[in-house]
Amino acid sequence: MLAVFPTLLGHSMANIALKYFKAATVSVVMMTGLITGPLVVLIFLGETPAPFTVVGGLIILIGLALYTVTEWRTAKQAAARRGRDSAMRMRFCRDAAGPLLRRQ
Repeated sequence: MLAVFPTLLGHSMANIALKYFKAATVSVVMMTGLITGPLVVLIFLGETPAPFTVVGGLIILIGLALYTVTEWRTAKQAAARRGRDSAMRMRFCRDAAGPLLRRQ
């Protein structure tokens, strides 16, 4: 029973998160569980993680950092593109309406 409830709750939360976040973001957040597990064991039980566990955790952290930087740059470029597009639309509307306004 103890294994069924946390599994059901964890998978349900992941599926609900997919409604609100990108699949890649949910996947990256779920990968942090592989890092926090050995850290909890280290803190509460005093067991040191194996060297391969540390290397794997570092690889996950590097991937998390790369994903975060990439998403930040993409969001920044999209915001700049939206601002540039709206400025171009305003200029186009002004230029297109200019001759019509001057005739009156």
